[in-house]
Amino acid sequence: MNLLITNKYFKKMISTSNIDFYFVEQNDDFTELKKQIDDLKPEKIISLDFALQTVNQIQNNSIVVAKETININAKPINWSIPREDRWIETSEDLNKSVCDILEKLTFEHYVGSGIELENAHTIHKRLEAKKWINDKLDGTFIDSYSSRLNEFIENNSYNISIVRIINSSFPIYNSENSTFWNNLKFFFRELYFHKITTNKIKSEIFEKKLLNEFSNIN
Repeated sequence: MNLLITNKYFKKMISTSNIDFYFVEQNDDFTELKKQIDDLKPEKIISLDFALQTVNQIQNNSIVVAKETININAKPINWSIPREDRWIETSEDLNKSVCDILEKLTFEHYVGSGIELENAHTIHKRLEAKKWINDKLDGTFIDSYSSRLNEFIENNSYNISIVRIINSSFPIYNSENSTFWNNLKFFFRELYFHKITTNKIKSEIFEKKLLNEFSNIN
């Protein structure tokens, strides 16, 4: 059986019993995920979630399959091009299977690279910063946990495909300013994003039975 790692807002979309799920929490340390993997021993692991694109050419509701990920722990003024050995690759064979499914179901999709950034919540309106990420790093999307998850999976010797649905309104959590009011504001931003903004692509995913297809990857 395969394992799908996603966010809690996908729970109501589950229409198959042939795949196990793990729902990521904010700043998840993946301890519970490790227990679930040890218990279930999934054959394939797919992470499906949302991300922010670095270039406007990638339209909202397009999908990016990450060939690799990286975590850049530095403020923008200190950004530099990382060594090649800091990138963590995903499973090439599993990525191909995922891309074949997306092609069959006629989802607009790309193969790219995923970036995690310190202070990533400030990046939405910084066009030059996103352009630098794309030009210098070939980074296609920015999200909240893909690199940490990829490193965790690699350290535990499992194959993973990281799949990200692109949206320019994707809210990135500010872990450095975690006050009650900031958390409350983020809660409502996130709720609106997942309940309203992403309805169209979620409906398409449900109607085309994408999760069912993921469950059947051998």
